[in-house]
Amino acid sequence: MTRESPRILLVEDERTLREALADALAGDGFTVEQAADGVAGLTAFRAKEPDLVLLDLMLPEMNGIEICRAIRSNSKVPIIMVTAKAAETDRIAGLDLGADDYVTKPFSARELSARIRAVLRRGSTPQPPAKERTVRVGEAEVDLDGQRILLGHDYVRADDQHWRHRSRNVCNEGHPDLQARARHGHQAQVQEGSAA
Repeated sequence: MTRESPRILLVEDERTLREALADALAGDGFTVEQAADGVAGLTAFRAKEPDLVLLDLMLPEMNGIEICRAIRSNSKVPIIMVTAKAAETDRIAGLDLGADDYVTKPFSARELSARIRAVLRRGSTPQPPAKERTVRVGEAEVDLDGQRILLGHDYVRADDQHWRHRSRNVCNEGHPDLQARARHGHQAQVQEGSAA
């Protein structure tokens, strides 16, 4: 039985780069569909059902952020953002929107190919259903994947140390002071944010 090669949708407006990447990825065993602008990219995504999307941020017609949002609204297909925007805030925004990886130009086709294989491997690992990844404790809803706690209408993010402590409390049948600690963390974040 022959295994079908992974289908990659490459959305990139820079023609020379798009064609060079498509050739390199095809040489590495991927089936590549190309789109030169955002609208064509979203249309191709819906029609071709790719296994992974390589998405430039700065596109004509519809930018990469809008495409990422549209894809994430009803799909978990892996997205790797490929862009010249290298600032930390751009990388964080892309990842927070739902991108699985973020590669800044210039990069090598070999590195990109390796990143694609890594993201596809992660995607093929069975994940627990989403409902098992959220725990409700009193008024608090804990998003285990997003490392955040929903209190009322506000999300409280936690750094790694606080997250380990808080999630351990939830695992121990919902420690009674979880909500108070989460509210305290939220107040500290608001105070820090207003001082900046």
